[in-house]
Amino acid sequence: MEKEAKIIEQLKTELTFTDELKLLKTLEKVKGKGNDQMVDPILRLYSSTKHDSVKKAIKGLLNELKLTKGTSVLIEKLKNCDNELKEVILGALWSAGLNPIEYLPEIVEAACSSNGYIVAFEALTVLENLEGPFDEEKISEAKLIINDYFANPHEETKQLISVILGLLNQMDNSLDA
Repeated sequence: MEKEAKIIEQLKTELTFTDELKLLKTLEKVKGKGNDQMVDPILRLYSSTKHDSVKKAIKGLLNELKLTKGTSVLIEKLKNCDNELKEVILGALWSAGLNPIEYLPEIVEAACSSNGYIVAFEALTVLENLEGPFDEEKISEAKLIINDYFANPHEETKQLISVILGLLNQMDNSLDA
């Protein structure tokens, strides 16, 4: 186990490099050895790198990483990041086959706070792919976020947020069934 911990620490260090080829090589290594501990360093790299090839590799990697506790790290980052990273995180949540059902409000908040169509679309995709059972309290909290959003909606995302609200209503109705 100690050997694996050393490998993870080495990979984390290598993710701080700025050389494009070295970063791409490290991301390949992460693909084979990566785990939950790698999520935060990978997201930090995505935010800091100027290399499009590295960003593309990170998107692919996040979609493939097998996470157990990484969902909470992704959601934590989702709360405080720019629209570009929100898009990547939301894409990873559904592409990696995660079921972040307990984070319904955070996903809705990301859609409502972004003013970006793609982020709202990615959030909708995550929500559409959630598998119940759904928590009534989480649904209510998400609906409140949407009600606040509609006090001052963004023209670009208004339609998608309406679709998300409809989906939340369906989830709510499934509780009664």
